[in-house]
Amino acid sequence: MDIKEIVTKHLKDNGFDGLSNEDLCGCSISDLMVCCEPLPACQPGYKVLQSKGNDFDYIIQEEKP
Repeated sequence: MDIKEIVTKHLKDNGFDGLSNEDLCGCSISDLMVCCEPLPACQPGYKVLQSKGNDFDYIIQEEKP
Protein backbone atom coordinates (compact mmCIF):
# COMPACT_ATOMS: atom_id res chain seq x y z
CA MET A 1 0.00 0.00 0.00
CA ASP A 2 1.48 3.38 -0.98
CA ILE A 3 0.92 6.79 0.66
CA LYS A 4 -1.85 7.75 -1.77
CA GLU A 5 -3.77 4.54 -1.02
CA ILE A 6 -3.34 5.02 2.74
CA VAL A 7 -4.55 8.64 2.59
CA THR A 8 -7.48 7.72 0.33
CA LYS A 9 -8.59 4.98 2.73
CA HIS A 10 -8.33 7.32 5.74
CA LEU A 11 -10.35 10.04 4.00
CA LYS A 12 -13.11 7.64 2.91
CA ASP A 13 -13.25 5.84 6.26
CA ASN A 14 -13.69 9.14 8.10
CA GLY A 15 -16.19 10.87 5.81
CA PHE A 16 -13.87 13.41 4.18
CA ASP A 17 -14.10 14.52 0.54
CA GLY A 18 -10.45 15.31 -0.12
CA LEU A 19 -7.44 17.30 1.03
CA SER A 20 -7.23 21.01 1.70
CA ASN A 21 -4.15 23.19 1.73
CA GLU A 22 -5.39 26.73 2.37
CA ASP A 23 -2.14 28.26 1.11
CA LEU A 24 -2.00 26.41 -2.20
CA CYS A 25 -4.82 24.15 -3.31
CA GLY A 26 -7.29 21.40 -2.58
CA CYS A 27 -8.04 18.07 -4.20
CA SER A 28 -10.94 15.65 -4.11
CA ILE A 29 -10.55 11.94 -3.40
CA SER A 30 -11.20 11.17 -7.08
CA ASP A 31 -8.32 13.45 -8.11
CA LEU A 32 -6.06 13.09 -5.10
CA MET A 33 -2.53 14.49 -5.04
CA VAL A 34 -2.48 15.95 -8.54
CA CYS A 35 0.66 17.78 -7.42
CA CYS A 36 2.30 14.30 -7.29
CA GLU A 37 3.10 14.50 -3.58
CA PRO A 38 1.39 14.91 -0.25
CA LEU A 39 2.37 18.25 1.23
CA PRO A 40 2.89 18.60 5.01
CA ALA A 41 0.26 21.36 5.21
CA CYS A 42 -2.51 19.25 3.59
CA GLN A 43 -5.47 18.56 5.89
CA PRO A 44 -8.57 16.38 5.44
CA GLY A 45 -11.44 18.47 4.14
CA TYR A 46 -14.98 18.68 2.85
CA LYS A 47 -16.33 19.65 -0.55
CA VAL A 48 -18.15 23.00 -0.68
CA LEU A 49 -20.00 23.88 -3.89
CA GLN A 50 -19.27 27.30 -5.36
CA SER A 51 -21.70 29.62 -7.07
CA LYS A 52 -21.60 30.04 -10.83
CA GLY A 53 -19.01 32.49 -12.07
CA ASN A 54 -16.22 31.16 -9.84
CA ASP A 55 -13.13 29.51 -11.29
CA PHE A 56 -14.08 26.13 -9.77
CA ASP A 57 -17.33 24.19 -9.22
CA TYR A 58 -16.25 23.42 -5.65
CA ILE A 59 -13.47 23.90 -3.13
CA ILE A 60 -12.18 21.61 -0.39
CA GLN A 61 -12.10 23.26 3.03
CA GLU A 62 -11.19 21.98 6.48
CA GLU A 63 -14.48 22.98 8.13
CA LYS A 64 -17.62 20.98 7.43
CA PRO A 65 -20.20 23.14 5.59
